[in-house]
Amino acid sequence: RMERSGDVLIDWPAGEPRPRSFLCQPGKREMDSLSRRHLEAARERRTAELHNQDYVAFTRARQMLVLCVYEEMRTELEAAFTRLDPAGAAAPDGGLVFETGKRDAAVEPEAPPEPAVDPAGLDRPIAPPPEPLEEEREFGAGEAAARARARGTLIHALLERLDGGEPDAAALERVARDQCLDPEDELFRDCLREARAVLAEPALAEVFRPDAAVRVYREAPVGGWAGAADGSEFGVVDRLHIGPRGVWVIDFKSHATEDPAALRKIAQSEIYAEQMGRYARILRAAYPELPVRCSLLFTRSRRLEDVTTTANLP
Repeated sequence: RMERSGDVLIDWPAGEPRPRSFLCQPGKREMDSLSRRHLEAARERRTAELHNQDYVAFTRARQMLVLCVYEEMRTELEAAFTRLDPAGAAAPDGGLVFETGKRDAAVEPEAPPEPAVDPAGLDRPIAPPPEPLEEEREFGAGEAAARARARGTLIHALLERLDGGEPDAAALERVARDQCLDPEDELFRDCLREARAVLAEPALAEVFRPDAAVRVYREAPVGGWAGAADGSEFGVVDRLHIGPRGVWVIDFKSHATEDPAALRKIAQSEIYAEQMGRYARILRAAYPELPVRCSLLFTRSRRLEDVTTTANLP
């Protein structure tokens, strides 16, 4: 990443032992062509990072998005909104609303009264949240669930990295380090074996070696307003195929069981029907002329199970 610190510009990629460049920024008159290239690269990276932040903010807001910025940033903010939603379809009730002004320093707001505290209520245990987080619904809670989540995250990362061909040892080491693991750790080696077996499985050729007419997207963010009751819908698809015969949503699952009956039951469970149904609604709205297929790929058993929801029926 590029970092500015005073008049110093540092390009130090994550995982690398030393910076690629270390530039003490001179004045404009003393700047050479190499310095200008480094500064331009830093500006481009910063702009790309801001665009990614814009995308996440605008697509995950469900009812409204409130941004507190300097008034001088208004033009840049309008440009970001137009870039993400040029037709204005995302905000049919008025689009962007700007409010500006200065607080009168002479007017001090009245302090709210101290809330009454019931001492007896302090002894009551805190109630759990009404609904668990999505990952808790999938993996549960506790130490064993944390290990299962870590294993699933690692297998996802390895499948994404290995899909383009067997990487060199340095690339694999970076994957391990990104997950805070040593490449010789048994968990990493076990997940690496599993990912390689998945990619080599002949029955999964249509997943990892589709024909040339199919566009393949890995870790694809999808979002939209496809009939969601409370606003926008958003998700990240592990693997998305879009071709002349249809749209195919594939999500990787690292469950330990290899029993076919158990896997079929898992694939039709409420949590995955809800998750895949959300993806299907978004993609049906984007590609109304194409059928949408949703599948879970269980990596341990190298088995595909289709998920049927009301959103992906013809």
